[in-house]
Amino acid sequence: MKIAHRVDSVLKDKFWFKNPKLWNLKNSDFIGYDLTWFDRFINQGNDELINDKVYLNGYFEDPLNLEVEEDSPDVGNSDENESKLTVNEIINGNNIFPGLIKMIIKLIATDLIPDTLKDNNHCNLNELAGDLLTLQQYLKLISYRASGKIPTIANWLRNQVLQSTLYNQDSKVSDELNYELIKKSQIISDLDFNHPELLESYFVKTSPKPQRSRQWPLSTQNIL
Repeated sequence: MKIAHRVDSVLKDKFWFKNPKLWNLKNSDFIGYDLTWFDRFINQGNDELINDKVYLNGYFEDPLNLEVEEDSPDVGNSDENESKLTVNEIINGNNIFPGLIKMIIKLIATDLIPDTLKDNNHCNLNELAGDLLTLQQYLKLISYRASGKIPTIANWLRNQVLQSTLYNQDSKVSDELNYELIKKSQIISDLDFNHPELLESYFVKTSPKPQRSRQWPLSTQNIL
């Protein structure tokens, strides 16, 4: 907990975690089970040009997606139960550990999706598709914060204070500055697009998503 309370410990520090060498997992078994799996499962798009199943259930049948051999990170000896990893390595993985995000997505894709939908290769249920999109955005938020693409709340608040003209560099947060922070927080929480510069400063800019076959209401599902 002492380490976790350091400034930007999410990005700068390492934490004790079960030694990746003891998980007996191969990254090649998780290729394709990233955040884009949700889009491939929900939307019918370019994946149909080759073979639905190749893209739906990961890329394990695709010879173009082979595991790249890289130098292994320092995770200690294989007989050590724990090793120190960054939050990004724990959440998003490294070259010897797939990361918790891919493990969760593979569980969803292989064990939780109804078999009838697996046979159809794509989701044709609006309610389930909406639930999956919501889940995707929660996982994306966790993934992006772990990697630094989206700031943690503490990081964002600290930077807002330091950059504000209302801050007098005296370690004091005035009532006026508190009010300014609350207004900005409300704008981000409500996704108020009347303030695009603030939203863009908080949320990472990503590539345009493929066209969906359904019309989804604008919500927090679409901002990341």
